[in-house]
Amino acid sequence: GKVGDLAAVETVIDTMSAGNVALDEGVYGELIVGGLVNGQTEKAVKGIKERGASLKEVHRIEALKEALLRKVGEAVKLLVKLFPEDVLNDPSIDPVFRNLCTELLQLERYETVRTLLNELPVPKFSLNENQDSYGVSIIFEMVKQNVPLPELMKMVNFLIKTERNSRALHVACDCAAKSRIEMYPKLLEILREQEDLRPHYFWPLIAQSFTKQGESGVLDVLKLMQRTKTEADAETLSVFVLPKLSVTLKDVRLALKQFEDRGIRISTLMTPFVSHLLYQNRFEDVSRVTKLYPAKLNTESLIWPLVLQATVNKSTANFKSVAEVVRALQDKAQDPKHDLGGQLLMELISNKKSKHDQGSIKALLTQFERHQVQISRVCVNVLKTHFAKSKRIDAEVDRLLKVLQDEKLTLPSKELFDSIIVHPRDMTYDELECHLNELEEKNLNTRGVLRRLLQLCVRENRLDRAVIIKEKCDQARVELSSGMLASVFDLHIKRKSVDEAGKTLEQIRTTFPGFLVDDHKIIDYAALLAESGFLPNARKILKQRASAGLRPGNANRNIWNLLTKTAQWSAQSEPTSTKNHTADLLNFLVDLNYCTHDNTLLGPVIREHLLKNQTQAALASFKRIATELRRTPLQLEIFTTLVKLTNSNDPQIPPDQAKALLADLIAITSKIHGPVNTNNTLIVALADAGTEPQLRRILMNPETRVNHEYILTQCEFLVNAGKLNVVLRLAKCARGLANVREADFLAVIMKQYVRDNNCEAAVELFNRLQADDAELKISGDFARKLIDLLEVNSYEVPSEIRLYAK
Repeated sequence: GKVGDLAAVETVIDTMSAGNVALDEGVYGELIVGGLVNGQTEKAVKGIKERGASLKEVHRIEALKEALLRKVGEAVKLLVKLFPEDVLNDPSIDPVFRNLCTELLQLERYETVRTLLNELPVPKFSLNENQDSYGVSIIFEMVKQNVPLPELMKMVNFLIKTERNSRALHVACDCAAKSRIEMYPKLLEILREQEDLRPHYFWPLIAQSFTKQGESGVLDVLKLMQRTKTEADAETLSVFVLPKLSVTLKDVRLALKQFEDRGIRISTLMTPFVSHLLYQNRFEDVSRVTKLYPAKLNTESLIWPLVLQATVNKSTANFKSVAEVVRALQDKAQDPKHDLGGQLLMELISNKKSKHDQGSIKALLTQFERHQVQISRVCVNVLKTHFAKSKRIDAEVDRLLKVLQDEKLTLPSKELFDSIIVHPRDMTYDELECHLNELEEKNLNTRGVLRRLLQLCVRENRLDRAVIIKEKCDQARVELSSGMLASVFDLHIKRKSVDEAGKTLEQIRTTFPGFLVDDHKIIDYAALLAESGFLPNARKILKQRASAGLRPGNANRNIWNLLTKTAQWSAQSEPTSTKNHTADLLNFLVDLNYCTHDNTLLGPVIREHLLKNQTQAALASFKRIATELRRTPLQLEIFTTLVKLTNSNDPQIPPDQAKALLADLIAITSKIHGPVNTNNTLIVALADAGTEPQLRRILMNPETRVNHEYILTQCEFLVNAGKLNVVLRLAKCARGLANVREADFLAVIMKQYVRDNNCEAAVELFNRLQADDAELKISGDFARKLIDLLEVNSYEVPSEIRLYAK
C-alpha cells in the first residue's frame, strides 16, 4: 500500500479472507497508513473511526505524520484523540510528539508543526511548576537547524499567543546563545522591544565575540548593550569584560574613556576595574585611578586581590605598596567605617594558604603605621591573641597595635567570631592532638586523651598514628579496657598483622571472658586469615563466635569481604581447581546463622570462577543459583561477558553458543526480575561490551521499556568502577529517543563527582562534553550543579560554565 500498488493490497486481503485469516490491528494500521499515502483519505478516515482505538502506537504515529504532511485535518484530529490523556496533557510535550515534530522540522514543514501543536491541549501548569518548558525542544531544533528568523518568530509568537509558553522568546534567545550565536543579537533586539534586557543576556555574545574578533569584538558588544539601553553590572565587567581587554587596559585613562563612551557609569565600573588592576599587581595604576575619579569603592569586594598580592610577595617594598593602596582605597570607601586593613590582616593570619608568620605580619603593621592605615579594636584583639600563642609579642608589636587602633572602624559581621570550648569527648582528631600536646607540655595526665585518641585513630584508619599512640599508652601504663583491646585487635587486622591480631584476641578472651567482640571484627579477622591461606583457622574462629549468638544480616558487608578474599586466595593458590571454596564457605556461614543466601553474598561465588577464567563454570553456577535460589549474582557482569563473547572468536565459547547462552539466561532472569529489568541490564551490558549499533537498536525498539531508576542505579555502579565511557555511550545512544533521557545519565556522573568533591574530573567531563560538538547536551541544571561543586571547594569557575548555567 505504501508504494501505491493498491491492486496487490486488494489481492492480499481477498486471499486472507478466503483462507479465513482475520485482519489484526497491524494489518488495519498498514491499510490506514497506505490510504493516507495514496490519497484515499475518506477510506483512511473511515478506518480510523472504526479501528483507531485498536491501532498500535507505531501505526498511530506513522498515520499522524502522513495526515499532517498531506493536510488531512479530519484525520489529524481523530488520530490525536487516540493517544492517552497523560501523553496529550504532558506540560513539556510528550516525547512521542516531540520526535514527530523533529522529523517535520527536518523536512522544513514549519507550519505543519504548528498545526500539530494546535491540536494538542493547552497545558495547565500548577503554581510551583516550570511554565517555560513547553516547546523548548522544538525551538532548540529550529535554532540548531538555523531556520529563517521569520519562521522561528512565527513559532515563538504561536506559543505565546496560544498561552502555551509565555517565555518562548526567552527560550529562543537561550537556545541561540548556546548553539547559534549569530542569530542571538537579532533575537535580543526583538526581546528589547518587549522588556528591558539584563546584563547576563550578553555574556555568551561577549565570549563568542572575543573568540572571533578579539578585544574589538568585546567593545562592540558593549556598544550593542548601550544601544539596547542595558547597563553592564559589576559581575559582567569583572568576569567577562575586563579579563579580555589586556591591550585596551594598558592605558587606564584611555580605557576608562572608552567605557564611558559605551554608556558604562564610572560608579559601576570603578570597583571591578580597581579589583582587576589589583589582581594584576598594578598598584601605581590603582593609586592614579583613585585620585583622578571621585567614584566610591566597595572595599569589601577588594579584599581578596589584596590578600593575593600580600601573599605572593612578602618583601618590604611590596608591603609598602600594599599599605599605600589600602590607604588610598580607605579614602574612597563607600563605607568609611569599614576596616579594610584589619580585614586584610585577619584573612592573612587565618588563611592557611597564605603562610604568613609573625615577622611578616609585623612588617605589614609597620608599613600601616607609616601610611596611616588604621585598624579596628576587634582586629587588634585578634592580633594580640595570635602573637601571644606563638610567644612572639614584644613591646614594638604592642606599640604598633595601640597606635593603629581606631574605635570608629568595624569589621563585617562574618569576621566576628567567638571561641568555643569543646569537651574532649566531642573533640575532633585535630583538637585531641592539640589537647594532647598541651597536656604533655604541662606534664599533666594524658591517659584519658590517649584512650580517646587511640580509638578515634583506629576508627578513622589513621593506622600509623594509632601505633604511636599505642606505644604512648604502654609507656604511660594506661590500663586497657575491653573496648580499647577490641580497638587494638581491629588495628592489627587493618594492618594485616595476623599473629598480633591472634594474640590480642586471646588476651581479650583471657582477661575479659564475658566480653563479646563485635561479630564484624571477628569476620574481618577471618577474612585476614583467609587472605593469608589459613582458611581452616578462619572457620574455627567463626564457629566459636557463632556459639555466643548472632544477628543475621548485621555484617553482610564484612561477610562479602571475607568471601571475596576467599575467592581471590583460591584463584591464586588453586587456579586450575574446579572446587569452589567460596561456595563452601558461604554455605558454612549460612549454617552458622551469620547470613542467608543473599544476592550480594552470592557474587563472590561467581567471582571465583571468573578469576580462574572458568567462564563455563561461572555460567553454570549462575544458572543453578537463578533456578534454585531465584537469585542473580553478578548478573550485569555475566551478561557483559556473554555480550563480549558474541562479538569475539573465543574458541571455548563461539559467538553462536554465546548468543544461545545469553538468550537462555535472559529467559531465566526475566522470570525473576521481569522482562523490563532484564532488558535494562542487557542495555547496560551492551553499552559496556557491545557495539553502538547494537545498543542503539535495542533503545530504538518501541517495545523496549526502560526502568529509569533501575538503569540509573546500574550507571552509579559503573561510575564508581571508573567506567565513565560506558555511561557516556549510553547517554549518546539515548539522545533524541522517547523512552530514555540522556540528561539523566550525565546527572548520575555529576552526582558521583559531587559526592567525591572531585572538581578536576567534573571540569574534565564538562570540557569533554563541550569538545564533542554538541553530541551530548549540557543542561543548565548540569552547569549549576557543577558551579556549586566548584564554589564549595573554592575552585575557579570557568566563564564558559556560567554561560550554560544562565
